[in-house]
Amino acid sequence: MTSVADRLDALDASLIALEDARTPLHVVSVMIFDPLEQGLDHERLTGLVAARIGQVTRYRQRVREMPGRLGPPVWVDDAAFDITYHVRRAALPRPGTRTQLAEFTARIAGRPLDRARPLWELYLLEGLEQGRFAVVTKVHQSLVDGVTTVDLGHLVLDDGPDADDADDDAGVPVAPRREPSDVTLLAGALWELATRPTLAITAARRGAGDVLDAGRNVLSGLRTVAATATDPAPVSPLNARVGAARRVAMFPLPLADFRRIRDAVAAADPTLPVTLHDVVLTVVAGGLRTWAANRGEPVHGGTHVRALVPVGTSDRPRDAAGGAPGSEPPAGGGVGLVDEVVEALVDLPVGEPSALARLRRVAGMSRRPAGVGARAMTAAAGFAPSTLHHLGARLGQATRRRRFNLVVTNVPGPQEPRFLPGARLLETYPILPLGARHALAVGVTSYDGVVCVGLTGDRAALGDVDLLGEAIAEDLADLLELAAGLSAAPIHQENPMTATRRVYLRLRPADLDQVAAAAPLPASTPAFAVTRAVREAFEDDDEEDLEYAAMWIAAGEDTTAARVVAAVDVPSADVDEAGGADGPADEAAYSVRLAAPVPAARIVSLHASPAGAGDDEELDWYDVGEAAPLSSVLTGSDTEGSRPGG
Repeated sequence: MTSVADRLDALDASLIALEDARTPLHVVSVMIFDPLEQGLDHERLTGLVAARIGQVTRYRQRVREMPGRLGPPVWVDDAAFDITYHVRRAALPRPGTRTQLAEFTARIAGRPLDRARPLWELYLLEGLEQGRFAVVTKVHQSLVDGVTTVDLGHLVLDDGPDADDADDDAGVPVAPRREPSDVTLLAGALWELATRPTLAITAARRGAGDVLDAGRNVLSGLRTVAATATDPAPVSPLNARVGAARRVAMFPLPLADFRRIRDAVAAADPTLPVTLHDVVLTVVAGGLRTWAANRGEPVHGGTHVRALVPVGTSDRPRDAAGGAPGSEPPAGGGVGLVDEVVEALVDLPVGEPSALARLRRVAGMSRRPAGVGARAMTAAAGFAPSTLHHLGARLGQATRRRRFNLVVTNVPGPQEPRFLPGARLLETYPILPLGARHALAVGVTSYDGVVCVGLTGDRAALGDVDLLGEAIAEDLADLLELAAGLSAAPIHQENPMTATRRVYLRLRPADLDQVAAAAPLPASTPAFAVTRAVREAFEDDDEEDLEYAAMWIAAGEDTTAARVVAAVDVPSADVDEAGGADGPADEAAYSVRLAAPVPAARIVSLHASPAGAGDDEELDWYDVGEAAPLSSVLTGSDTEGSRPGG
């Protein structure tokens, strides 16, 4: 029966049930084109889209609720389907800037799709600077499952500029089926309830939470993800209540810069395999660090932001067609291939001030087992990046929202140009939907030498999302400069990328004068670190939690005096674990002995709180260059302060 055959599955039903005016669940793709000589007008684009969706059923169907809500909604053919309603024309005041394009995108991204019609729209946006135009697609997540239906961007792009849709067999649309009556739908639902009694229980418990739980299982069959999934995400301004209005930022970054960083680190330390994916996550973390500091948010050594990174990427070399060497050409036009799509939670080390250390930590975490590969979701070759971003957004909706702070999808695309008839694709940006308590989403697509970063932010909570984009670009530049220095320097056995260890030194406020004078800190300074005993006692904790605990032990329990901690990276050979304490909470279990004084150049950051601060208050983070004014603040005229906790 139609009601059974075209029933929405549990996840798609949850996407429909949970959507409201504040959280529309569609993915927007912004594709910027450089027109060729023959150009592309609205009429030709409409004909192209009509031809490409001719036999893709979902793009000509709408969602219909079951009578009495006796089951999930069903897909029904739209007998009054009107392609001109869905393919629209708009223009920016010439010459349209990137800022104006972002504002246009934000407006349409914040508006829900019309439930009475098929859940998609496509805009031909003219008037961009340099004579360019954009095609902006808006497709509901329930349409695109990556198996029966792919995204519009996957359908309309070609690997050459002269595709002729007149010869496309898929251009003949399938005649719409007659819409079933309420009686037919009820009969089908009652028959299924009789033959599948468990469905009756589901129908009786049609709360959104039950539907969402079912959707999680249907999506990928995952029962667990990373170890951090058992813990709630840290408190973050990224988890503000979301309104209906959006801010969007889109900016291109050179793919060559990401490759140079990866290659320089690999040359400096072959034991640390760093991927392009790791570099992307690292610069996102660095951008978030700068953004948070500029907003006055507390940032310390243990600060992290948990990202749901649902789309794995492949660093395999590609042949001229965009696929792996020797592979079959991808179906539906050459598109980027990935090894698998996985669900993973990654704690981005936002508090780490060293960009190279941040990259090392991200690289280590991204290789931690993080779940079960979802090859079944990408069994058909040739998924376009826009389709994979849909799958990532679906995973974001299917994961409990308290487990992560933001979604980051990173999808590799083809490194050869793609075309609409008469136009070459220059850049393509994914604009992801926001969850009810997730005010930021990051989508990244690498295409034809450009890494295209799309940021979606709630207009009230993240009105400065464009500044976050600038911070990400700046962090990439800083990391590139550091990596260039790595590759130019001779590689010794004692490589600072691998032969150092993070240690936390308990200082007196007066010691800050020594730091300001760039004098070495004595080896007798009380030192603490994540020791073997600590790892054994807290085997379920991640690296961030362990490092944060070591820093707190270094700060000491005496809050009547000012507390100061210096985070330093010292040669591993100079660190001797003391151990041998009564329990993991005892200071001795965290303490280490230093074999040599610590040069001022080894100090990464300072962390301090004034006298009288509560024992549960955050330690404020300071740059090493702020040692002198920090000393004045903490000591006043007293330069003989006692060592906290000592």
